[in-house]
Amino acid sequence: MKRGWVSILVIVFCFIAGTVIPVYAMDNTKNEIESLKNYTVVSENRVKNLSSSMIHSLSESKAFQIVKTELINKEKAEAAKQEAQLATVNKEDSKPEGEKIIMEATAYSCNEGVTGGGNLTALGQDLQADPMAIAVDPTVIPLGTKLYVEGYGEAVASDTGGAIKGNIIDLHFTDVSECITWGRRQVEVTIIA
Repeated sequence: MKRGWVSILVIVFCFIAGTVIPVYAMDNTKNEIESLKNYTVVSENRVKNLSSSMIHSLSESKAFQIVKTELINKEKAEAAKQEAQLATVNKEDSKPEGEKIIMEATAYSCNEGVTGGGNLTALGQDLQADPMAIAVDPTVIPLGTKLYVEGYGEAVASDTGGAIKGNIIDLHFTDVSECITWGRRQVEVTIIA
């Protein structure tokens, strides 16, 4: 009796599998054929032309131009910075002749806000227009003396300061971050004239 039921179940399974599975497969095939009807077939040359025109239109867009301009400006700024560094190195290589003194050098900026001393030096030099200035003790280096400071360059002793006494000089920088970078260090100062 059990064998009879098993054979009936196998026949029923084969019948279901034979009718249901092929119907499911046929249904999917119809959907795939229908979805292919919505596509347009294009030649390879047409695709290449379309791709190049899309790239061209993207490259002509405003966003691309802005990014391109920013990159060019960055490259120009980097090149100018490298030229300035090279000029500083070359300038330092050709140290001027004159009396040399080892001094302690600090840094200040007219852009320090509340603690800044203003835009004019003791000799009336406008630090916004001509930022290269050195504060000195006038009893050691007279005001108006042209100096060369290693790592800073040539400048005029045109300012004084309350903390600038003896062999201490204070170098002016336009940017406060440059003052922080400079810190306090021993330098060779050459009195040019």
